[in-house]
Amino acid sequence: EGFQNSLACEYYLGPDYALLKSEFSGTNRKDIQGTNRNVLISLGGADIENTLLPVVNFISTLPTVSAFTFNIVIGSENNENLDFIAASGIKYELFANLSGLEMKALMERCLFAIIPPSTTAYEFLSTSGVAYLIQTADNQRYIREYLLGDGLALEYREVMDLFQVDYNQIEALIRNQSSIFHKHSQDFLEKLLFKEIEALGIESRRAAKDDCDLYFRWANDSGVRRNAFSREPIVFESHQRWFLAKLNSANRFMFIFSKNNIPIGQVRFEQHGGYASIDYSLDTKFRGKGLGTILVRKAINALRVESPNIKGLIAEVKNENLS
Repeated sequence: EGFQNSLACEYYLGPDYALLKSEFSGTNRKDIQGTNRNVLISLGGADIENTLLPVVNFISTLPTVSAFTFNIVIGSENNENLDFIAASGIKYELFANLSGLEMKALMERCLFAIIPPSTTAYEFLSTSGVAYLIQTADNQRYIREYLLGDGLALEYREVMDLFQVDYNQIEALIRNQSSIFHKHSQDFLEKLLFKEIEALGIESRRAAKDDCDLYFRWANDSGVRRNAFSREPIVFESHQRWFLAKLNSANRFMFIFSKNNIPIGQVRFEQHGGYASIDYSLDTKFRGKGLGTILVRKAINALRVESPNIKGLIAEVKNENLS
């Protein structure tokens, strides 16, 4: 919120690109119909606002609290609360200075958790369970809204219903979690990095008259014609007139991309006032490698240099073109 970005900025957002610690891969599904009454409380290593104190005070007043065991992870600032926890009357165990594997094991033990909407929540939800979110910092706001809004976690105030276990609700939460926290983040990032490595050495230039034959070959490619609004093959004489007209127009920008002097593809812009329509295609040998977005991004950067007043882009795509 409140930031600006280049037209060519490419976003990689969401849990697909949120790397969890390697220890959290391969977690086992929890038994929600059994007698799991373990609750994790982990509010951060520092817990500057001492949120643990009111949380313990509140849960100690809830009915049938004795049926649950509270597994409390304390940080360096929580030592002063130990006497208060001991006097609260809740059944508890204390943990400190846990390794990644130890934290994973603790999270796998607990079906319930009172945690902030932070990395801790992502880790716990990757093990599946009912997370009651309590915001402890301003920068947790958007994660909290996302997890609550998508039915992945519950609001902390709902913890008063902790002892009225609704297994249908738990099943729905875990089902939503399994579709998001699928532990493939590393695969996504590896593909992203490989794509960026593949982009190294790609060079761009403005199209020239001698490129007419190259554009003709690309335009008549069977895949290009299949996804074009007109599927009819293009006659060379017609293409040549079109190509020279586009090339000599002040409102057309035609870029060719190559790697190791081998043409990869083209991106063409046609400016209409403050906007530009975009068309691009890849040579058949370079498709399926994620290079399309890279070429478009590089072309947009080049366009902004040559026509800095462009405010946005317009693209027309057929409904059946899934690429």
